[in-house]
Amino acid sequence: MKIYNLNNLNFNSKYDKKVSFNGLKRNSELCMFVYDLDGTLANGTNEQISKVLEISKARNAKIIYATGRGLEEFYILQNELLSKGCKLDLPDFLIANNGENIYTNSNGQFYKNYEYSQFIRESTNFDKVYIAKKIMSICNCLNEIESSSMILKYNVPEHVNVKELRKNILDTLFKEKINVFCGYKDEGTNNQTLYIAPFNKAMAINYLKKNINIPYNEILMAGNDNNDISMAELSQKGCKFICLNNSRPNLIKFCEKLSKENENIFFSISSGAKGIIEGLLNFICIG
Repeated sequence: MKIYNLNNLNFNSKYDKKVSFNGLKRNSELCMFVYDLDGTLANGTNEQISKVLEISKARNAKIIYATGRGLEEFYILQNELLSKGCKLDLPDFLIANNGENIYTNSNGQFYKNYEYSQFIRESTNFDKVYIAKKIMSICNCLNEIESSSMILKYNVPEHVNVKELRKNILDTLFKEKINVFCGYKDEGTNNQTLYIAPFNKAMAINYLKKNINIPYNEILMAGNDNNDISMAELSQKGCKFICLNNSRPNLIKFCEKLSKENENIFFSISSGAKGIIEGLLNFICIG
């Protein structure tokens, strides 16, 4: 396997901005590296994936995968990659279902963190049945589709402004001290979908940050999809975020706005794991 010489690698962001990740100068400092999987870490060669994890471990980082996949879907991805000659090591923690669950790796086995699940319910006042009734009182033409015990999902008719509906739902629930996250996709089409949940990836990251006792400026993240926007938002608190070249337009637009407010966003010129390597080399003080 080819080993990169970090001193000889030189990547330039399309935004031509090199940022020094000063919080990670010393390998003895505990930190957290959080990687989305599909389109991000899992999008690469075995060499590239191995290099990302090698750099992370060399920095004494707690390695976390933050994915929209459930636990079983993660194992499926792991096996699919293995069939292509790519080895995806288990992380220290797995944030699954976009932040609904946290699994801890103990001797190669994942164990669900039930305290986190309880934390979600207590900190958000989430009551699925009650919230469903409130949403239907706001807009009774929605069609609820398959959802879990902690997620509400609706098809929204094309004539309904889904962005305005989202705002009305959040404002109404906030007045009742119910804290949820609400997202949507395919705005203005006949496939509009609305999601309501009391969690996102950033919520899970904040939970682990507090429990492991790691400051924000020792957290680095990478993602490429709309469900990674909450991670990018943590750059406002000092976290570093790598926005990949294959990122969704909404994420890129959001990161461009954030980059005007702070220097914690890096735009890679490459996609997937290769793009993560670019970001790592630009954020970490090598040597």
